[in-house]
Amino acid sequence: MKTRVAVVQFKTRKPLPEDNLKYAEKFIKKASKAKAELIVFPEVFLSRYNPLSKTSISSEKKCLSALQEMAKKYSIHILAGSIIESKN
Repeated sequence: MKTRVAVVQFKTRKPLPEDNLKYAEKFIKKASKAKAELIVFPEVFLSRYNPLSKTSISSEKKCLSALQEMAKKYSIHILAGSIIESKN
């Protein structure tokens, strides 16, 4: 059995996870149209990793919920790399 996989590498535009989610959706939509079953994103793709910046920290639940909705909407599995979250 063959599986069609889309692999994405992109530089985050801003250190804001919500903006990068919108950017990632463009890749998800394109992969879905190409009949990919799985899309793979790189580590820390939702924000520029800067441990001193509060803007790079996302709400894990919010980001995961958005990615789950996109997976359903586009009928594709998403491997989301890693998501920086607050320790609190």
